[in-house]
Amino acid sequence: MPEWIDSPAEALTILSIAGVLLAALMWLIRAQIMAARELKPNHGSSMRDAVDRIEAALKEIKTDVRDLRQSDKEQSERLYSSIGKVHGRLDEHIHDHMTGKT
Repeated sequence: MPEWIDSPAEALTILSIAGVLLAALMWLIRAQIMAARELKPNHGSSMRDAVDRIEAALKEIKTDVRDLRQSDKEQSERLYSSIGKVHGRLDEHIHDHMTGKT
């Protein structure tokens, strides 16, 4: 045994610490490998595939919202135009009624 190890208990402690560190390192490597697998598309259940599906759905929703806003704008313009026409006819009718034209 090296000079800095005085007893078998110290050697066992050092080996135990080394074993725990090795096990932790192996666990970390396996976790990284599993995370890397989730980030690669596999045409199904990976996290990357789920993110891709969410992005596609979000693009579709954005398009739908843009179309709805445009449609709402067009309907509002038609409504204001119609209200303006009705207001003009009402003014004309009141003017005719006040001046005695019927």
